[in-house]
Amino acid sequence: MSYIIDNEYIVYKLNKGLYLISGNNLKFIEGSQQLATLKIHSILPIDNKLLICTRKNGFYLADYDGAFKNLKSLSSISKKGKQLNEYFKKYLFYHGIAISDSLFALASIMGDALIVDKNLNVTDVIDENTFGIKTNVNCFRYDSSGVLWMALSNGLAKVELASPFRYWNESLGINGLLTDVASRGDYIYVATSSGVFYIDRNRPENFKPHRFQLLKGPLEQTWQFLYFKDPSEPESYKPLWVGSNSKTHLLVVARNGVFEIINDKAILVDDTQQPFVIIQGRKNPNFLFIGHNRGVTRLKFNNGTWISKLNLLETEGVVYSMGEDGGGNLWVLFRQDELWRIKNPYCRKVKKIECATYDISLKDSTDSFDRIVDAYDSIIFQTQKRYFSYFPNGDSIGTIDVTPFVKFADSIQRYDSLAAMRIDSQMVTSVYVTDFRDPVSWVSSDFGIVSMTSTVHYNRIKLNPPLIKRVVNIDSVLFEGVNFFQEPVDSLNGVAIRNTNPDRIVDLGTVLPYDRNSIVFNFVWPYYIGEDKIKYSYQLVGNDEEWSDWTYETRKEYTNLKEGDYIFRVKAKNVFKDETPIAEFHFTIKTPWFRSIIAYIAYIILAILLIYFSVRVWHYRLIRERNKLDRLVKERTQEILLQKEELQVQAEHLKEAYDWISEKNEILEQQKHEIEKQKNELEAINATKNKFFRIIAHDLRNPISTLVNSTEFLLTEINALNSDKVKQFMTELNKLALTTYNLLENLLDWSSNEMGDIKNNPKWVDLRSLVLQNLELIQGRLKDKNIDVELEIPEGFEIFVDDNILNTILRNLISNALKFSKLNGRINLKASLENEKWVLKVSDNGIGIPEQNIDKLFKIDKTIVTAGTQNEKGSGLGLLLCKEFVEKIGGEIKVESKVGVGTTFNVIIPAIKRD
Repeated sequence: MSYIIDNEYIVYKLNKGLYLISGNNLKFIEGSQQLATLKIHSILPIDNKLLICTRKNGFYLADYDGAFKNLKSLSSISKKGKQLNEYFKKYLFYHGIAISDSLFALASIMGDALIVDKNLNVTDVIDENTFGIKTNVNCFRYDSSGVLWMALSNGLAKVELASPFRYWNESLGINGLLTDVASRGDYIYVATSSGVFYIDRNRPENFKPHRFQLLKGPLEQTWQFLYFKDPSEPESYKPLWVGSNSKTHLLVVARNGVFEIINDKAILVDDTQQPFVIIQGRKNPNFLFIGHNRGVTRLKFNNGTWISKLNLLETEGVVYSMGEDGGGNLWVLFRQDELWRIKNPYCRKVKKIECATYDISLKDSTDSFDRIVDAYDSIIFQTQKRYFSYFPNGDSIGTIDVTPFVKFADSIQRYDSLAAMRIDSQMVTSVYVTDFRDPVSWVSSDFGIVSMTSTVHYNRIKLNPPLIKRVVNIDSVLFEGVNFFQEPVDSLNGVAIRNTNPDRIVDLGTVLPYDRNSIVFNFVWPYYIGEDKIKYSYQLVGNDEEWSDWTYETRKEYTNLKEGDYIFRVKAKNVFKDETPIAEFHFTIKTPWFRSIIAYIAYIILAILLIYFSVRVWHYRLIRERNKLDRLVKERTQEILLQKEELQVQAEHLKEAYDWISEKNEILEQQKHEIEKQKNELEAINATKNKFFRIIAHDLRNPISTLVNSTEFLLTEINALNSDKVKQFMTELNKLALTTYNLLENLLDWSSNEMGDIKNNPKWVDLRSLVLQNLELIQGRLKDKNIDVELEIPEGFEIFVDDNILNTILRNLISNALKFSKLNGRINLKASLENEKWVLKVSDNGIGIPEQNIDKLFKIDKTIVTAGTQNEKGSGLGLLLCKEFVEKIGGEIKVESKVGVGTTFNVIIPAIKRD
């Protein structure tokens, strides 16, 4: 036998040891004499050592650096190593390969094939259930797509080792349709229509596939698990987010009652018949609520026992879902169309428990309520298309956006929908998880209950092209699937050498005569993951304009092709919708003899001869026709005169076209002058902007200079100043910094708008909420001036604008009103809908604006800078920015002002109706 170790070829001689092939010689490897009698079948790399697999003597580990050292039996390494060693001693090891750096496939003569990791854990067992018959594996082969090939005693078999799927059926101990899954400790539980089944992951290693066991207890049909958190535990999120722990009580809903599962047994908790859903109380976690086909029942958990059974609600119809909101109200969904709210569900007396129904009828007949979600303080009612919630202010049910409620997004294991395409047509139930962090999801399929691990993925990175395996031309085979290239003739024996060519393009110089212009292509893609769902698309370049539709056919026939060069192209697509590179076959069909160049020359000669004899035959007729020709000449002369007149008319048309072109040239000249004029105007505007920036720089220099001088004074005199004086300085510096910051922020917004960086992305915005946010930011300044703010904006007043742009407008208008308001003054903010327009008014009773300055407020070259009532500085940029932003969202801004009385800014935005 032979092996490859570190790219060296090594052979094994029984009773002698291992030899390294060096050139034409065999070189004995030191230390291998220890292995001379062991009948080595495989040598595999494991970490920095070699795993030596013998037929009858088990496994050994050894160091190898050109010589074998430190040879140890695998039994001496660990308990797992001993178990593995004893297994292959008993069942006789036969063959093994390294699947990856950390995974190995090992086969025995009398036992099963095992997949083992480098820590000697058995990750998979390939037994007779895999093949359907009892047989042994003679050889392994692992390909890059994740398929393990096995040569059996009676044929070939494959296993998708890289598959994220594992399945169980009746032969592996489980039956029925899946209804829920759960886990607790080392146990995995599966609820089905036939009861509850479990796997103990901590069982002793017996080198057999995991089998499900039926849970002990009087369980009938089951459909829901519940992680009942021990009330003594500190408050935390619901166990479904984080899984169970040692204190969690695992409950299951069965047709004949509610049971608690402890390891491999089910104990009856409540004998209520036909329960459908159970939830744990949130406000008081000692309580369990049971929804059944006659209403809702409550149980209390006390020191390990269930007591105080009480019927909260009795009604006809199945309880489909329940949930509890943050206020302790219990919500119950009956028959998917009747919703109840139970107030005070924790009261001891039924008389104090209030029940009320709510209308949840949906206008969409294709939509219906599915369940109630109580993961957060707000209760959520989920339909097939939308989400609803309860609004206490109106005591009503309305639609909501669930985005703000989504938590733990990074910790939730994602469902691999792409891998699920492998079995999507065979899935018969919904997908279930034990908890949201578990990477394993479960589903029932046509062939059993399937688990899918989202952290295991098929290798779909490098795909080979399909193979054109056979090309047939009528009764001749042109290509049998082996591509080759031909080298020059061998000078010694005069034979052309053909070598195999792995290229996907097959060009053998195939030329077909025209009378054999029919051809058949057979193709296949050797991809063995979901091979029954592989589709093909093909195109014959030179004949087909487009690629064909995707099809399962692996044969394409073309007949009656024209002469020319052709390229047959084919590509494949697997179950995951991945497309392969394109395979090609080149061939040429000769031109038929009757369309050859010689044939066309013959056609021309025959035509000339025919013309010659025709002329000779008809020559004598020319004389007879002379008079007729004279008449024809006269007629032709008349036609020429008519053509002359037509030419004169065309000349006039050309003159008109020339005049039109001249007129267009004059227009272009005028446009040139207009462009020059616009250029001059743009230069003037640019000069105006430069002037504006000089004003801004001046306004920035003064506060910054004051800031520098003040900080220098504080640094030198801080020890001589008392805390009140320092606080006074710091207050003034803070106001100065805020003024400078507002100026810079407005300047940046204005600059971004001028550059076109600010985009208008409108959405529905709660105007009152946005105004309150801006007022909150200036509460300190409002208190300093003792300004009273009057807010006349209705609750829920929404407008369709860009919230960032509107926020900037509000900030500047409110700051401007505050700046020019007197002490003990008033600011009024009012919003209304007038004539299909939204009108926002910001008013103050400040110093007012002279009438001659109103038109200059929004001009960049005529900036009006006025100090506030407390000498607050400004640049006039804020109002300019407001005007540009209002116009950007399609509105307009108007000013009403009277000196000494106050000013009102009106922002008017076109209104639209909300769908």
